[in-house]
Amino acid sequence: MLFRELTHHDMPACFDIRVEAWVGEDTEAVLAELGITPESVAQLFEAGSHKGWGCEMDGKIVGFVIANRLTGEVWVIGVYTDYQKRGIATKLMRLAEDWLWACGHTEIWLHTYVDENNPAVSFYRKRGWRDANVIDNDRKMTKTRPLSS
Repeated sequence: MLFRELTHHDMPACFDIRVEAWVGEDTEAVLAELGITPESVAQLFEAGSHKGWGCEMDGKIVGFVIANRLTGEVWVIGVYTDYQKRGIATKLMRLAEDWLWACGHTEIWLHTYVDENNPAVSFYRKRGWRDANVIDNDRKMTKTRPLSS
């Protein structure tokens, strides 16, 4: 496993992972309707507001995370289903959290599924995230900077 910073060349692979990992009817077309495309994400990287890391195995990106330094948001994380339960998401989340702490945030946040049975909710809770609010179809979770960071 190789963990490394993402580049604009990695965006197509990240979008493939995101579509595969997303629960529901959401597809790359839905992301595009929201203005989220490989090109728009690459522009965010170039502008310096966002940064991401990927996990590469056998020359292929199998998981990734992207964070927003301006807002303190862990913007997106995804790992191909076949590569889950190997610690990849935990390491990726740690990379994003550490970067956001280094950017000066004392509290970071993310949006995830409302459904308590969705594995993402328990994943975040096991790593110290807590519910900030749950409204309609959105759960916002936050994490406070540990004293040692």
